[in-house]
Amino acid sequence: EPPLDYLLSAAALAKKYQVDWLQSVMVEVVKKRITEESFEQILSTAMLLDLSPVRLCALDFARGNANLLGRYNAHGFAQDIMLELQAVFPLPSSSSPSGYMPI
Repeated sequence: EPPLDYLLSAAALAKKYQVDWLQSVMVEVVKKRITEESFEQILSTAMLLDLSPVRLCALDFARGNANLLGRYNAHGFAQDIMLELQAVFPLPSSSSPSGYMPI
């Protein structure tokens, strides 16, 4: 099984050089590699590369994962991931770490 970094690099190159068949294959391979451990790396890369199918699959994975929800509620992700996760989770109930008041 190839390392995840290699798969994500191959997906990036396929997108950059518009090799559509390879990009489609890499999207499917990366989607199958989403786990709790790989979630943040895969979602972050999918956001960076604008790989919508991978983003949606990662968010769907998160929706059904209590550990990721707990980490989200504890503000345990980078801000860009936190914002993306608002698509599947409600705002964390605790006050915002940045000090903003709720509207």
